[in-house]
Amino acid sequence: MEDLGLSTPQDFFDEVDREFGFVFDAAALPDNAKCPFYCTPEEDGLSQPWADPTWCNPPWVEADQWVKKAVGEADRGVTSVLLLPVWEGMHWYRLCELYGEVRRVGRLSFDGVESPWDCVLVVFRGKKNSQ
Repeated sequence: MEDLGLSTPQDFFDEVDREFGFVFDAAALPDNAKCPFYCTPEEDGLSQPWADPTWCNPPWVEADQWVKKAVGEADRGVTSVLLLPVWEGMHWYRLCELYGEVRRVGRLSFDGVESPWDCVLVVFRGKKNSQ
């Protein structure tokens, strides 16, 4: 649960990373970054361009901003995967359903603390220009 500064479970990340081969973590702390390149809160991943493909376990209370950023990055051709709670009544969750591929993953434990909500991976596929 990124809001508490807790790290994404490494074994869970490794499984997802095998599918996508992430190069960039858009919302990390130096001690929990999952990729060689990452943005800390001071560097503000919302204001930086993302690399393809991007991993992101954002602060959940700011999910709306991160989902909008992921949609915009997909328009630039960047594929990103966000780890979010299942908060179906939220406007941003509807954006995930409209613009992303929502994969339910159940409850995860973050540094030994179980999430009070089920989680989803939302895959926003980059829209590559065809020539």
